[in-house]
Amino acid sequence: MTRTMIVVDDELFIRRSICEYDWETIQVEVVGSFHDFGQAVNFIKEHQVDLVLTDICLLGASGLELVEWVKKYDKRIKVICISGYDDYTYLRRAFKAGAEDYILKPVNKKALYDVVSSVLDGSRGELMGEYQMLDSPEDIGNYQVSKVLNAIKSNYRNPISLESIAKEVGMNPAYLGFLFRKITGYKFSEYLEEFRFNIAKELLRNSSHNIGEIAYQIGYKEPRYFSEKFKKRVGVTPSEYRNKHAGS
Repeated sequence: MTRTMIVVDDELFIRRSICEYDWETIQVEVVGSFHDFGQAVNFIKEHQVDLVLTDICLLGASGLELVEWVKKYDKRIKVICISGYDDYTYLRRAFKAGAEDYILKPVNKKALYDVVSSVLDGSRGELMGEYQMLDSPEDIGNYQVSKVLNAIKSNYRNPISLESIAKEVGMNPAYLGFLFRKITGYKFSEYLEEFRFNIAKELLRNSSHNIGEIAYQIGYKEPRYFSEKFKKRVGVTPSEYRNKHAGS
């Protein structure tokens, strides 16, 4: 069944770009494109709309006010906010107003497809409720990053990426990566590699597994590539590290 969506943004180029996406691939039809609060409200009153995709900053009333109006008018209408602001305050206010999700500009087409699909399919409700229970912007960031850390601990043996985790926890990858680096001080890829090599060091010191087995256990399919990365980060080869630290 095709679902209907309107796009609200005061930048014409962005509105046109989003409207030209191949929305039919996820059974969505863009039925309206507007530059301000008033136009969007008037259209919603006269037409069936399943989803509102709105910028935070609009001419006249803000996108946050549009979210609040939509939720008072018809709670069944879903809302996704898009914004150029990577500020916790805007994220918090968007969820408090009732938005189902918040996407950081520049918008990635695939990520937007994923978010729109999951919102319309109803899989964002639990996430929104969890955010609304948090008390501060710092809580929101820490909560999201804790999910990433738990995903790394559970899946470091397997192929894993920021994109796959973002999809799992219901976040935009770019914004999740920003939060992760802001809070941990590491890029996601740096943290994952550091985590894996700490496991590798433990295995080299206290197990009899050969280098290939250790590489496989921490998510590397090619022992040679693992050895090259290990030496680059640690300064010695895995074998040299084992000989120096065995049993320590």
